[in-house]
Amino acid sequence: MNETLLSALFAFAIQAGGYTEFCRTSHACDRPPTVVVVKGGEQIRQKAHGQVSPVRPNMVVISEAAFAVGPTWAEGVLVHEFVHVLQFASGRYEHVMCEGRAQMEDEAHWVQELYLRPRGMTIRNVPVANMREQCRRAREAGLIR
Repeated sequence: MNETLLSALFAFAIQAGGYTEFCRTSHACDRPPTVVVVKGGEQIRQKAHGQVSPVRPNMVVISEAAFAVGPTWAEGVLVHEFVHVLQFASGRYEHVMCEGRAQMEDEAHWVQELYLRPRGMTIRNVPVANMREQCRRAREAGLIR
């Protein structure tokens, strides 16, 4: 992938996500995360176009399917995943808790939308409301606090 483009997308995620102050004091933002492109279903969740590596938090895995939609969409997916890299590095959210995961997705989708909209695209289905509902049900069932 083009290093200049990756740097620009990472800079967008930093600024739009409000991580500028964190990045002034952290080496986590010195360079964009490593990006690995994989075939669909290979090292990536089903139905996802991208994800942060579960074993390397400074690596983003993106599927070829994201590029099949188009380069702008793939760039938006990278921005979304770069926000997650910043969330993990900064500790902004308690990502192991249900509501924290929903907040993380909400923020990443919001920044992705900020990137896509001026380029004539939008996210069709944002699953955050479903995540919050699942959290509510799990809390009511006593499965989580």
